[in-house]
Amino acid sequence: MSLVEGEVELECLLRATPEKGMFAVEGKPGSHHYHFTDVVAMAEEGGCQPVLIEALLDFDSANIDRRNSAENSLSIEQMERHGVPIGATGKVEFRNTHFQYILTWYGLSIFTTFMLVSLIKNKRKPKSQLVRKLEHARKYQ
Repeated sequence: MSLVEGEVELECLLRATPEKGMFAVEGKPGSHHYHFTDVVAMAEEGGCQPVLIEALLDFDSANIDRRNSAENSLSIEQMERHGVPIGATGKVEFRNTHFQYILTWYGLSIFTTFMLVSLIKNKRKPKSQLVRKLEHARKYQ
């Protein structure tokens, strides 16, 4: 079931190679077990080019039943059991960090405004501690 003969047409997304995380464990050479998507090591082991493609899955055209009710279609569990690769839904996600940017820049502006106000207030005070002590002493003479 998983070894298809003849010409096969795939719909795929070409993905950038993900970087290894700080806590990811290196896979053992020749073991075929990887703890992260190490495209270069997989390509060297398989004797192919290091390209990461993600197969797309279209439930309607692939004759796959999500509810496991049709007689002539495969369920996801049956595909997994027989080693048939299951594609992704083709969702492209963009990071939305606008709220983080707002917090960062408004926080910086509030902080620098506070520092400017405190700097201006400190300039109005006498410059040395000796001058302050003398003014305090003159009050009580």
